[in-house]
Amino acid sequence: MIVRFARHGQPALDELPSWADPEFPPEDYVLTELGRAQAHCLGRYLNGQGFRGRIISSPFLRTLETADAVAEECGLRFYLEPRIQEVRKYTTPYQGLTLAQIRAHSAHLAEDAVLSCPWTVENDSEGFPQVCERVDAFVEDLLAHPPAEDILLVGHGASIGALKRNFFARSNYKGGEGDNWNCSVSQFDVAPDGTATLVELARHDFMPAEMVTSNRIFKKSEFCP
Repeated sequence: MIVRFARHGQPALDELPSWADPEFPPEDYVLTELGRAQAHCLGRYLNGQGFRGRIISSPFLRTLETADAVAEECGLRFYLEPRIQEVRKYTTPYQGLTLAQIRAHSAHLAEDAVLSCPWTVENDSEGFPQVCERVDAFVEDLLAHPPAEDILLVGHGASIGALKRNFFARSNYKGGEGDNWNCSVSQFDVAPDGTATLVELARHDFMPAEMVTSNRIFKKSEFCP
């Protein structure tokens, strides 16, 4: 089985509180126009790679919109998984969208998608170890009952970091983590025993350099005086 995971596209952070870290925004933000373009670039790349698998998304708006764009480009539907949501810290209470609201917002949500509400993390001071715990539990369930098709997981900065940690351990990979650019995608080949082989790490060269961002950080600034 092939497991891929990608971060969402650039979110619209105009209303981000001054105290908040834009890499881990505390509320539920939609994508910007650039973020939607990034998501379509990711979808076209995966479609060109012949991806016809199962897309599984965090239920936050920025991941939903990313998964929806990828599904559109690949002619697929997507599913929901709360355990790959963003880290929840320093934030106001948020119940999350209901399945009916998500269905109204997303043209390519699978008809048999399910979601129990409320689905958001109850602890408002969650840290990365707690994110790893819930992501690891999801991966164990996924590999214990693997679907017939390949997988694309659409997550956030923290949950993608936790996925990297999990699959690096499975592959005995000792290198760097790679940059966590918006809509960058990693790929692992996973054997029946759960061991994995790294194929791609944080790939983003399917987007023009001027489109590559990490929420509010533009990659092109690395090359500008």
